Amino acid sequence: MLALFELLKPKASPTPLHRIGGNRDGPYLLPDDLDGITACFSPGVDNVKYFADTMVKRYSIDCHMCDYSSEVG
Repeated sequence: MLALFELLKPKASPTPLHRIGGNRDGPYLLPDDLDGITACFSPGVDNVKYFADTMVKRYSIDCHMCDYSSEVG
């Protein structure tokens, strides 16, 4: 059991992290290693897409979003 807890313990990232997304629900921490990433698939976006907008605007990464609970705008 102790070995399992050791595996689950948070560890420092060897790469700096960027917080991407909104100020409430939805932000993610991504490693500062997005070179060569050309697309992002984001299921479960609801009607909030701060993360996807940032990926497109700041990093030129196309985002493909899927969520049947959202309205097409």
